[in-house]
Amino acid sequence: MPYPDNKLWELLKPLSSSTIKIYKEHQDEDNDKKPDKYIVIQEEVYDEPETFGDGSAILRNSSFEIYINCRKSNDARSIYRDVTAILKNSEIPYTLSGNIYDSQSGYFTRTITGDLIYHE
Repeated sequence: MPYPDNKLWELLKPLSSSTIKIYKEHQDEDNDKKPDKYIVIQEEVYDEPETFGDGSAILRNSSFEIYINCRKSNDARSIYRDVTAILKNSEIPYTLSGNIYDSQSGYFTRTITGDLIYHE
């Protein structure tokens, strides 16, 4: 089975609403039009062989990053819990970094990184 191009998008899309936007690869709104809460999904950040058979890769490991950006820290925590519940339910391993505040943008950011294993 080749890389599941839209797997994370399909899993997280139910979180999208009038108050939470989800973007693929990058947030493309003008800075003054950014929503108060949004998620950015970046897939295939790294893609490398995981398991070999007869000299060629039969399983690959493709890493992803999910950025949760919110103006309020509590919103970032709440969305993080929703995202990780979906990842856990789908048995996708992940790690969290931060609830980092950027004083220039006025956003709290949490970054979730993980790996999708797929057949070559």
